[in-house]
Amino acid sequence: VALTIGVVFAPIFVLSLISAQISDLATDPDHMNDMIMASGIIDTAYSEILPEVSQEIAVEGVSMGEVMGTPLTVTFEDTESAGLLISDLFTVIFPQQYTEQIIQSTVESIIRYLNKDTDDFEIDLQLNERVESIGPAFEKAVYELNLVESILNNVLVPIAYENVSSVMSNSLGLKFTEKEFEVYFLRIMPPEWLETHVVDGVNELTIYFSGNSENFNIEIPISSRVDLVGEVLKDKLKKDKNAREVVFTKVIEPLSERMIKSTNTFNYGIAFSREEILEVLKGKASDEW
Repeated sequence: VALTIGVVFAPIFVLSLISAQISDLATDPDHMNDMIMASGIIDTAYSEILPEVSQEIAVEGVSMGEVMGTPLTVTFEDTESAGLLISDLFTVIFPQQYTEQIIQSTVESIIRYLNKDTDDFEIDLQLNERVESIGPAFEKAVYELNLVESILNNVLVPIAYENVSSVMSNSLGLKFTEKEFEVYFLRIMPPEWLETHVVDGVNELTIYFSGNSENFNIEIPISSRVDLVGEVLKDKLKKDKNAREVVFTKVIEPLSERMIKSTNTFNYGIAFSREEILEVLKGKASDEW
């Protein structure tokens, strides 16, 4: 919004001045640029409009699309501090000097085009350096605004609980409370781990889109997270009073149907059914096993 006001609206304002003072404009772009700077429109955009818009964003939150049909919105606990930081980040990516420079070059391009000094009307936004600044600005936002933690708590954990806990209950017979699931989820994907890889990914993309690299490679070590899933399941089984029954009904019994025959004959003509073998195993197996 601020970019639209500061960069897009300003050229529109310039065009209105063009129509009002066409004679000076046609011969003197410096005069028009001086008028724009003297009007204070850019100063007003950065000193008054930008802080107000940033505060509004902080209060309403930032919508980032949907995940599995659930709106992904980043919210901020300290909206006042968040508003100040959002405003500061915008000025880092689009400093006032840059905006003034773009407007001045736009004026010059318009005049050259109107005077038929060129057949093409071009505006060079000089985005390479701006793109490069996104990485550090995003990293600052991630840590100071606790973006990842907000997304985890408000969106990812609730979505995961809704879609994963039912699967775990049906397939393994393990039921999780919302709080219990949150604790386990954050053990598998702690905010610090996600923050590191999100920042690394954005930095990698920033280098690519700024033209400083011909390709990008984002590596996320998922295997270490998979190992933690196993640890979480073991921990849950140890705490669950029905752990033994779950292990036998959901794991051992299905395996036994493939590995143990219906009737098994041992030495001296002694025969046991699969069910009898399982009952003996249930009675003798320790909880640790």
